[in-house]
Amino acid sequence: MNAAKKKFLSDVAMSLKGCLNCEEGIWWSGWKREHWPAKLLRKGLRFYGFDRRTLFGLIEVTSGGSFTYRTLNEYSRKVKQVAGYSPDENDPHWKKLPSPKKGQFCTGYAIQWRRIKKANIAWPWPVRFPQLGWAHLPSHWRSPTIDADQSYIEGDKKYRRHLQIERNAKLRAQARDYWRTKLNGLHCLACSFSFEKRYGNWGANFIEMHHVVPLASLVKAREINVKKLVPLCANCHRMVHLRPKEPLSMADLGSMLATRSRKRTNAAHKGRGVLEK
Repeated sequence: MNAAKKKFLSDVAMSLKGCLNCEEGIWWSGWKREHWPAKLLRKGLRFYGFDRRTLFGLIEVTSGGSFTYRTLNEYSRKVKQVAGYSPDENDPHWKKLPSPKKGQFCTGYAIQWRRIKKANIAWPWPVRFPQLGWAHLPSHWRSPTIDADQSYIEGDKKYRRHLQIERNAKLRAQARDYWRTKLNGLHCLACSFSFEKRYGNWGANFIEMHHVVPLASLVKAREINVKKLVPLCANCHRMVHLRPKEPLSMADLGSMLATRSRKRTNAAHKGRGVLEK
């Protein structure tokens, strides 16, 4: 497997049963529910193709994609639409296709593919060949087609005119001093991260100051005291402003972190229980 990863360029694997000696082919199937890996299957995707006992090459999708369907007739039409051919209804796999219940949908896909690199890597049947990467990807993930050798121009200097919201450096400095005294040292008010503890003297005086009431929401300038600026680490500050039009409140951020902390604690307890058994 390590040799395969170094030689090929893919993070996913897919079964192409019966295609061990094929250079190209067609493949179609479906699931009872909205199965997110189908979103990966589109023109340009590359994946490891395997046939039960053997990983036989790097495969590239030349056409096709995924879709939803409510009847098998609709499935057949959409296969024709996305991949340019009609599935053989005499194929034994046709009888295994899931049929949606009334008012529900199933997920289908159909692709045409070609082998662009050969391989012959054995795998101990009946252990299923691992779906490389798929088990670890979030459900909204889509594999982009990226040319790693393509270059882009950066570093040019341009003059720009834009509206800028004025910030008061003295206010920020005094706010840091206020919170340093109040907290007995500068650290993130949300997650308690301390740049000084992490980076030593280099990070001793560093923290980002967050406006509890975003400046962008103000119609005009107003007076702000040091209590209205709170210390946040760079990570928490970026998460607060991840969606500029709907920034998180400090309460929302705290609740989010508390929920994640509980989940990690519960997972740790479950893992410890398994080990003890």
